[in-house]
Amino acid sequence: MGSNKRLSRGLGRKSEGTRHAFTPGKLRGRTAPKAAQRPAAPRGALMEVSPPDDLEGLIELALSASTSMQSLTEYAENEARLGEVYLRAAGRKASNLAQAIVAIGLEEARNLAFSYAVFTTMPEALTESSHQLLLEGCLRRAVIARQIAEERGDTNVYPAFAAGLMMETGLAWMAEGHDHLASSLGGLLRHPGGERVEAEKLLIGIDHPQAAADSVLGESLPADLRRAVLVHHEPDVDDPMVPVLIAAERVAELAVVSAPRNWLDATEKAVQASGARSSVQGLLQKAAEDLLRLAKALQLTVGRQPDPNVLLAERSTASLQQRANPMRTASNDDSPLARLTNRAQFREMLDGLVTRSNEPISMIVLNFDKFRKINETYGVPAGDKVMNAMVEALYGCLRASDTLARFGGDNYAILLPRAGSTGGQVVAERIRSAVEKTRIHLGDSRMDCSVTVFGMSFMPTDGMSVDELLQSLEDGLTEARTSSRNRVSWQSNEEDTLLS
Repeated sequence: MGSNKRLSRGLGRKSEGTRHAFTPGKLRGRTAPKAAQRPAAPRGALMEVSPPDDLEGLIELALSASTSMQSLTEYAENEARLGEVYLRAAGRKASNLAQAIVAIGLEEARNLAFSYAVFTTMPEALTESSHQLLLEGCLRRAVIARQIAEERGDTNVYPAFAAGLMMETGLAWMAEGHDHLASSLGGLLRHPGGERVEAEKLLIGIDHPQAAADSVLGESLPADLRRAVLVHHEPDVDDPMVPVLIAAERVAELAVVSAPRNWLDATEKAVQASGARSSVQGLLQKAAEDLLRLAKALQLTVGRQPDPNVLLAERSTASLQQRANPMRTASNDDSPLARLTNRAQFREMLDGLVTRSNEPISMIVLNFDKFRKINETYGVPAGDKVMNAMVEALYGCLRASDTLARFGGDNYAILLPRAGSTGGQVVAERIRSAVEKTRIHLGDSRMDCSVTVFGMSFMPTDGMSVDELLQSLEDGLTEARTSSRNRVSWQSNEEDTLLS
């Protein structure tokens, strides 16, 4: 059933009818050495273990409803590291492998088997901190999906656990062979998965659901489960697994992402639509317990789990405040400024877009007028309040596929894929108008805001390098600010245009 040839292919086979420009690296750990020859893996380093000799066999054991404790015991006897996982999970309750599997139960043993298969096969291509965050996120989604499937009455809940575990793995496969993008891809982990898709396509030419489905792990899944992983961000797809995965992801993301407005409300609706009986709080509480237990057995390092009561209280407060005043947020971690891309990540996305796209691109750079005077007069905390309000106004003018970055100092930049001169100018003027209408109260004073905007549009085929494009963008803003404030200047290949 299993084949080491399959392991060497990595992401080589594309799904039928799929076209993208992703060129994957090859899978690490070509052929697993015999168990007796393996060196001991240091604690917290499960990923140093080679993939199983019979990957497909282990996945089938983990997912099949007919799997018995005896069959898992026989497999683990020949896969020593998996046997060690079972013994750690059982603790003092067992002195041998058979006793360990009985002690932890068939369900836990199957979940650990699939987790072992996934985590020993995934490449370690992200930064260390991002990789740990990815593994933790995978486990959190898996245990929540399993819990939802159980509550809605699924007779076999193992596929839900497996699909939940697989959802985010595509990020690791995307990063393999693209070391220079590891930081940017890792940074996307703190953004909602659905919003990441366009950014991933800009960087790599593929998104994480497709990368997961095309990986050696995805190819080893049953066809229906592989499809669920592929479409887990598509709520309109007629697949009974998708509502479970959408709800599991939304609940899991409450713990880590910079959640957009009304995220908690949308999460509660997704949980109700999935058929779960537990509340969001109940799912988070159970997930924390299950995650820590599985991570301990797998020797994975995970962070301290947030208290669901505190977490939901913070999210609820943020939601209420945002409804009353969209320009405010409850905490710095959830602020508009915290969601910004940095200059290096912006550059990487621009480079990916210029390399892969044949469609027009627009870029905008802007400076909030007289912002330094606000800091000098009212202090930095007041300045942060003003800046968060204005950045929130910017987000309200953009599409999900657009990228907003802090460019240094008071300058901010925006990348607009598939936007020519006309579309880019419309966005630029929309931004200028939105900021102008923003009113912020600092004590007894009311701040009137304005912004100076410079934008440019170009075709990737024009031949300008990324450095030349960025330099032109900054030179344009400098020139625009010397003329007047609260206006849009625009440059394209055809003509220079001034708006407002």
